[in-house]
Amino acid sequence: MPLLAAFLGSAFTAVLNWFLQFFTRKVAIYATVITTLGTLTAALLVTFNGIIQGITQSVPGDAAWIMFYIPENASQCLAAYSAAALAKWVYDWNTDIVTKSLL
Repeated sequence: MPLLAAFLGSAFTAVLNWFLQFFTRKVAIYATVITTLGTLTAALLVTFNGIIQGITQSVPGDAAWIMFYIPENASQCLAAYSAAALAKWVYDWNTDIVTKSLL
């Protein structure tokens, strides 16, 4: 009986170790991807804010009324649109790779 318990214990430990290795690797990859995308989106938002602020500062005084037509959340809208366009491109790129590898 102790031999059977030792065998089952070692088999369970080996399976659990393999599962944790596989699961930990996937979680690390997903965390890296999410962090990278978040950083890139934040950098894009900062860039858009800088561009809009640069445009605002360079507009002559008599044409400053034009800036009233640009909403305050224009940079966030541009960042969301760009992130969505990038996500669609990545999705299309990955589906092309998968379909070409299966055919």
